[in-house]
Amino acid sequence: MKKTLLSSIIAGLIAGVFFVSMAYDGKHLNAISASIHWTHVGWEHGDVAKCGDGDFLEDGSLTVYKIQDGKVMSADTIWNRTAGLATYCAFNLSGTKIAFYLAGKAVGTGTSCVTVNGGMNYLATINVDGTGLNKLLEMPVRPTSGEDCPLDWPAGNWIYYYKPNATCGSATNNSDLWRVNASTGENQHVCQLTGNACDDGRRLTLTADASRMAIQGAGGNSIWNVPAPLCDYGGKPHTVCGRPGCNIAISPTGAVVGSYFAGSHDDCFVNAANCSDPAGPGNVGDFRITDMESWAGESIGHGAEKIIWTANSDKWVLQQIGNNADGHAAAQVFGSNQVAADWVDKVAINITKNPNCDQCVFRQNNTTGDLWVLDPANNPLRNKVENLQGVWNEVPGAIPTPVLWEANPHAAVDAAFSRVSDRELDIRLPRGERSVVSVLDLHGRIVKQSWPDGPVRLSLGALPAGAYFVTARSRTASHLGTVMVR
Repeated sequence: MKKTLLSSIIAGLIAGVFFVSMAYDGKHLNAISASIHWTHVGWEHGDVAKCGDGDFLEDGSLTVYKIQDGKVMSADTIWNRTAGLATYCAFNLSGTKIAFYLAGKAVGTGTSCVTVNGGMNYLATINVDGTGLNKLLEMPVRPTSGEDCPLDWPAGNWIYYYKPNATCGSATNNSDLWRVNASTGENQHVCQLTGNACDDGRRLTLTADASRMAIQGAGGNSIWNVPAPLCDYGGKPHTVCGRPGCNIAISPTGAVVGSYFAGSHDDCFVNAANCSDPAGPGNVGDFRITDMESWAGESIGHGAEKIIWTANSDKWVLQQIGNNADGHAAAQVFGSNQVAADWVDKVAINITKNPNCDQCVFRQNNTTGDLWVLDPANNPLRNKVENLQGVWNEVPGAIPTPVLWEANPHAAVDAAFSRVSDRELDIRLPRGERSVVSVLDLHGRIVKQSWPDGPVRLSLGALPAGAYFVTARSRTASHLGTVMVR
């Protein structure tokens, strides 16, 4: 295709998307997930432990999993621990980038650590295909053992994170909340969550519009208002209400929160986050690991940690499920998995399937990580979130991102768009192959559609002036471009 054909083609044409004629349902999930794959070696095998294997910190390689029709189709390591140990991870709202902590040390030969990234520790971002690493912000110290240092990426470019603080004695024992702009690199102090900067900030999740957050700290589980742009209650956020227990997380729309209470964290309680009940959020329901095993049709594990709602759906909840008989807290080092559950439609997927092997020297683990639900029929511009009723709503401040995810890397790239005039477009498709050509406005609404079985000239004469997206989809390939109608 000639470089002059379209004034603003989207960074290349991407082939092969999921061909979804209607919205997904929970039992036919199309999605991508991200998780840190990490290994642990007990003290008795310290002589063979690789860098990061014995420090009780969930650091390792960043892996992306592709899920089609409810089945995991591939697992791609997009950042290897030999280039720097990765910790924690979260998608942006469009599911195109991942934020994570990047260490200044990496796995070397044998049991040694080697210095990388100039010995500096960063909050970094990377594209979901492993390209475009951006060492966004240098950290004063890397997270230490015991807990990861949480971060979250709501709509827009601001990434919220607990700032690791070496003066507190542990880089994760702090309550200092900051945010950094993934586009400009601007770093802003949001607020200190408690009166003591060294209080234990253990969990952090925000709604997609960044208006509320759920934290677990020294004061237990709390839901907070976060007035834009920063906390303005004397430098501290406004507490709405709390929940007993631990591991609180809030859903993308802010409708519900999840938390544990006692036991082995095998029961995830779901509560309304509107705090309408004076005694606390009203109970919506709960689901156990045994429920997830029934939904998945297989054994999953024995205890859980780190509830995380998925990036763009209130239905899907992620947990890190342990393999050991105890299964939660420190016992997770004996083996754990990233498990996703649609608690509304009663579906569960053990995404990583690490073996139950607490007697192994190298025990395989995956963090809770994050998941992004693909629904091109209802969320073509990747700027919406799904509520509990399955309705997708646009998020204020979200950036429209018309990207097609490559499901089949071998699909033929043989379609092309070319401008004939400001009001006409030539679309060249494989002759004889039925296709659908759609023109969408910037809100994702289809304003013109055609079903050619070969090359076609598409008239845009009736459309108001402005920018539009054009998609051409056949059985074997799909392509996306933009055109400006003048």
